[in-house]
Amino acid sequence: MIDKPKILIIDDEPRMCQSLKELLASQNYELNTANSAKEAIEFLNNNRFDLILLDLCLPDMNGYHVMDHISKQGIGTLVIVLTGHASEESAIEALRRGAYDYLKKPFEPEKLLITVKNALYQKKIKRDEEIAKESLRESEERYRCYINVANDGIAVVHNGKLSFVNSRLAEMIGHTTDEIEGKHFLRFIPKDILPQIEDIYKRRLAGEDSPSVFESQILHRDGRAIDVEYNISQVRIGDDQSTLNIIRDISDRKKMQAEVLKAKKLSSLGTLAGGIAHDFNNLLYVIVGNIDLAKDNIK
Repeated sequence: MIDKPKILIIDDEPRMCQSLKELLASQNYELNTANSAKEAIEFLNNNRFDLILLDLCLPDMNGYHVMDHISKQGIGTLVIVLTGHASEESAIEALRRGAYDYLKKPFEPEKLLITVKNALYQKKIKRDEEIAKESLRESEERYRCYINVANDGIAVVHNGKLSFVNSRLAEMIGHTTDEIEGKHFLRFIPKDILPQIEDIYKRRLAGEDSPSVFESQILHRDGRAIDVEYNISQVRIGDDQSTLNIIRDISDRKKMQAEVLKAKKLSSLGTLAGGIAHDFNNLLYVIVGNIDLAKDNIK
């Protein structure tokens, strides 16, 4: 069930309040009335209203004070000013203080109904926009959390600049995300491979079948080149083009590969040495055998 819009009518004339209530009663609004500024402020302190119909001439203080109170509350209540003492100056002042509209008494009932309807419609649109923005903000925050706990570095490159980086990538190269975002991505590539990376990036943006997954390096803050694996995907939204880059630290893998290669080399050397020793033993065996035969001939 949708809540009824809540309207507070503030006018020092009870008959005017009653007439407005009767006029608005058919529109499915929840209506309350107040005949003084003090009574109105008490209402406002204890209730939330979508719209206020406000007479500027009240017995205890003028309507501007009520508008100031609404503004200080910061609750987004709309105000339509109704006054029998209209002037250009008072209209400007009311609008300056945040009034949605300004009507001079007497006014056509239909005009008031339309003005109220439009005001509430605008408020609904604004409320829906705020809800959508909050939902989007929460969604973005949720996905940002997911991305920031990823084991791989993640970066979005737009027009050559890093428009987004996750915490893992920043940690990988010894920076904070604030230090990286907005910088050109080539600043973090070792100089000797700059042409290669730039060429791959341009070809990916052009839609060419350039390598999307390849091993290369990225530059650490202290000047070290870190072995990484790049996974680059083209992202196209309308005419806007970017790349999504997944960057995995493979330093440990590279070290392990180097150790395995070293072990293989040592094993090969061992096999070679073993073969040489075997052949040498065969030669020694022949030499020793010939010496024994020579000894027998001497005897």
